[in-house]
Amino acid sequence: MNGDEIDAAAILVRMIPNQVAGQQYPHPMPEELARWYCYLRECGHSIVVIPASRMPAGDPTVAQLEGQLVPIPPRTVLRLGYTIVSGFIVCPILYSPDLGAVVPSTEEEW
Repeated sequence: MNGDEIDAAAILVRMIPNQVAGQQYPHPMPEELARWYCYLRECGHSIVVIPASRMPAGDPTVAQLEGQLVPIPPRTVLRLGYTIVSGFIVCPILYSPDLGAVVPSTEEEW
């Protein structure tokens, strides 16, 4: 699968329906991250990523990858680093099935 074929905006609308329209991140960011940017009332500025520990094995479908997406603050993505797999951002964020992505409160961005 070619990452250029992924329509990040359509995926965000479908998978993250509670986005706040009209928000922009106040700092420059790489284009590959900007494609996955959204703003959520409950967690502020976010990049929607797949935590590396939730990355499906083998050759996952787009639907399988979409099902693993979670929002985390842009500064967390930039601090931890990321890779791009099939057009999706994969980040080595600590992820708990009970708590979700574990983000230091000092990195939340409102």
